[in-house]
Amino acid sequence: MSKKHPLALYVGRFGHPDISASGQRVYNVGVMLRDSGWDVKYITAAHGSKSCYYDGFSFQSVAPKGHVSKARALCNLVFEGDLIRAAVEMCAEFSPSIVILYNASGLLQQRLMRVCRKLEIAVFGDVTEWYSASTYMDFANLIRVCSVDWRIRHSDIHLAGVISISTFLHNYYQKRGVRSFELPPVFGDDAFVERTNRRDGPLRIIYAGSPAQKDNLSSVLKAYCMRVAKGDSIEFDVVGLTEGQLRDLFPDVIKPGPLPSGLKAWGRQPRHVVLQMLASADICFLIRESKRYARAGFSTKFAECMCSGVLMACNTVGGADLLLEDGVNGFIVDGSNAESIAAIIDEVSHMRTEDLSLMSRSTVHFARRTFSRDAYTSYLNEFLSV
Repeated sequence: MSKKHPLALYVGRFGHPDISASGQRVYNVGVMLRDSGWDVKYITAAHGSKSCYYDGFSFQSVAPKGHVSKARALCNLVFEGDLIRAAVEMCAEFSPSIVILYNASGLLQQRLMRVCRKLEIAVFGDVTEWYSASTYMDFANLIRVCSVDWRIRHSDIHLAGVISISTFLHNYYQKRGVRSFELPPVFGDDAFVERTNRRDGPLRIIYAGSPAQKDNLSSVLKAYCMRVAKGDSIEFDVVGLTEGQLRDLFPDVIKPGPLPSGLKAWGRQPRHVVLQMLASADICFLIRESKRYARAGFSTKFAECMCSGVLMACNTVGGADLLLEDGVNGFIVDGSNAESIAAIIDEVSHMRTEDLSLMSRSTVHFARRTFSRDAYTSYLNEFLSV
């Protein structure tokens, strides 16, 4: 009789792996566990998510179907009754060896820890963000951010361990006596693309994401317009925002009339389309404020760009920028103003093709060491096998 595989139950608000960074995160952790002999099941309450099978994994969605009133949506976000009930039922039915909570709210974590304690199930956290309350947030998100903040400060210490996406979080938990395993965004072998000739034609800049209050895309757009005004031939692909959103968010940069030459807003695109666009890009800018969210999180697009040989240019915030060696596998921007960014654009646009290709190859080699699933799989299995 074959030995039964241990089961890991992943619970949280994560999207589909082909659409969202959160989905990619939990999927890749799942692959690492599967490679180590685990079975993995997923329960998500992400808005708009649907139950599906993906690469052999079962993703069960408890997100409301059809039209949902604002009151019910708020209750689901704050109290997470549907997600808690589904997770409790699956714990009772399948008796998982471990439960992994992805960026759980304080209420969700407290409830499941009580249930799992009775069933002798170890509970781990997968923590990829730590935001501060902001006056820009709507009420629902403000409540959730405060709940997550409380959880990190007061509840995570009772977990069996935490999978930390960044060095900042890893150090935070270790100082508090919490077992932590540092795991940045990771990918399979097919994510690493090395090319010999980096550029044939105009310099290509890419931004992929949703800037919200995270990324300073305004300064990058200003820098782009400054260099185009000086006669530089540059293309700038903005993925994640439509032209209308670009105009609404940055009216001081995007003036009425046609978009600046070479600037294209593509809106949200499936992950495979974004990766195709990365294949022909030269550089990506990640400009963030020096705040806790930037140090605690780790941009998935940062890692994906490096895997694709796209040079990253970041300002210093004490986050992913710590991985860059200026002029070797990326660039450190002096500050976050448009003038500093324009100086980097000018430098890269005048690089010889062979020098740009050399930096691109160095970037991919570094990414293989840092963002490969295989580099972490056995260690993660050991960490979770309590």
